[in-house]
Amino acid sequence: MARTAGPMAELHISRDDLEGAVRGAIAERIGDRRTPLITVTILVGLGAVAVAYHLGRRMGRLRSAIVEVRRL
Repeated sequence: MARTAGPMAELHISRDDLEGAVRGAIAERIGDRRTPLITVTILVGLGAVAVAYHLGRRMGRLRSAIVEVRRL
């Protein structure tokens, strides 16, 4: 069986071709949702930091001793 020369005979997929296709697919899927997605991510991150801060503060209060100083 002989191979014929045609458009598929010299098909070479380069790294740039793959990268462009993947970037295009990602950009197409994210599209207009990018700004709200960034906002939600920032808010979730700030919420996690606030919760960690308050839990750490509470644990610090529970573990620390109360020392009373009186003058004689």
